[in-house]
Amino acid sequence: MPVIFVDEYGTAWDSNKKANNDARDIFAIIGVYFADRDAYSLAEKSFFELKNKFFFSKNVVAHDQKMRKGKHPFYAFQDASKKSAFYHEFAQRAAQWDYDVFLAIIDQPAHFGKYVASPVNPYRVALQFMLERFELNKQIFAPNSVDLILESRGENFDQTLTCVIANRCRLRSSFSYQPPIYHSFFFKKGDGVAGLEIADLLLASAWRVEYNANIGTISANRAGIGMLAPLSTVKVQAFDSVVYDLAVKPKYLKPIGTTSGQVHLKFFPS
Repeated sequence: MPVIFVDEYGTAWDSNKKANNDARDIFAIIGVYFADRDAYSLAEKSFFELKNKFFFSKNVVAHDQKMRKGKHPFYAFQDASKKSAFYHEFAQRAAQWDYDVFLAIIDQPAHFGKYVASPVNPYRVALQFMLERFELNKQIFAPNSVDLILESRGENFDQTLTCVIANRCRLRSSFSYQPPIYHSFFFKKGDGVAGLEIADLLLASAWRVEYNANIGTISANRAGIGMLAPLSTVKVQAFDSVVYDLAVKPKYLKPIGTTSGQVHLKFFPS
């Protein structure tokens, strides 16, 4: 049975806010797809070995934001060379694992500016994009089943997402098929689920690289609705480029058959 691990960057706005004109405006989501339990188990074993090597325990939660800043308990990562060594080895190991990646980036000020009358929570939009791309390009439809592992945002919001997952409240789309049956689990970051930690590390580098590379597209989309303030780039570490080049870009979801256009990356609105 396939399994998809989902992680997100940023806080999904529930209403329009003043734009910061930098990366604080975006909401990003990544889906990491393993075709079966065997593929995931190999990645999990390798990831545990990595954590044992650097943290002396596989039970330490590899939290990118804390590691990147050298915050508790990762004070050792205030040494830039030690931090870089971890991310380089993570990228090298991940390059050997068998998985697919989908990334969605939502520009929230443009989203709320464009859909003034009926805005939808950006997380719901991004999640639907992700599910549809995997369903179509991996050809996973009912009655097939998929395990879906997400980070919990609280029971009420988690239930809102299950409505999208179960296809009870997805936005109208041109796709006419019955989605697979999803078995959803919502865990906290501290629960130590390797797949969620892997997704967190991949997303942290992926959104930074893609945001800077596509900042012109984001600016052009904003200009179309009268938002003309210039956007600031985000800082990308050298190890971010390594993670992206080895463990994200080669793993991007590939289209099935003669599907036109990219299916691995979605900027919204576009």
